[in-house]
Amino acid sequence: MRDFKDITDDEIKYFCKDVFGAFKFDKIKRIFNKYIECIDVSFYAMESEPDLSDRICLQINSLSSTDYNIGKEDTLWRQFLYARGICPLAIDNPYLDIDIKKEKNTDKLIHNIDERISKVIDDFCNGLTAIKINSQKELDKLIKMVNTKVNCQINGASRYSKDYPYYYVDKTNTLDTACDFKCLLNGDYVCNLKNKNITRYVKFNNLKSIKISEPEIENRKLALKKYTKLLERKEKLHNELEDYDRD
Repeated sequence: MRDFKDITDDEIKYFCKDVFGAFKFDKIKRIFNKYIECIDVSFYAMESEPDLSDRICLQINSLSSTDYNIGKEDTLWRQFLYARGICPLAIDNPYLDIDIKKEKNTDKLIHNIDERISKVIDDFCNGLTAIKINSQKELDKLIKMVNTKVNCQINGASRYSKDYPYYYVDKTNTLDTACDFKCLLNGDYVCNLKNKNITRYVKFNNLKSIKISEPEIENRKLALKKYTKLLERKEKLHNELEDYDRD
């Protein structure tokens, strides 16, 4: 899901036009600190009063205003955020990607972390999700997870930069980076996306485990088999040396 601070000016303007009939905007001021997260919007909604602006305050859980008696507008605002992939209940929600299968008369809840990670990676490779990387170590792990489905050879994409932490798949099926997730929703990056329906990003450190691929499993089995044979040869040699000493 998306963070509240990732909502774009165009999305805010769309909502204000649809709900309040805004036709001209004065300012969109974002206030994000440890005390409050809100977006202060000033616009003109009455053509008969072109010099009289209205003001609303947008938060992730509410909409308030000193110029309007807010009622259904608050519900519409929360519905709009949910439709745009922004919802406080979705943050670190463990129930987003689960399957429920019925076995006999009992519902069995399948809540497998590897399955959820696999779905996130599939969405990423299909261009539906971006992933935020915080270190070179995380980037190396991501590349190992997607290099069979996505071209990761582009210069620069394999080197982590804190200024370009948002990774996505472009229209040539190549790993690429962006400085801000908002750029993928509204900006020059849009025409370069593999899928323009991208709506969210996931922090890589929220992926709790990394699913081991089949080739890696086979390699581990092969290594174990070789090690077992080596131990057998060592034991055989040891026995032969003991027999030689007796003679």
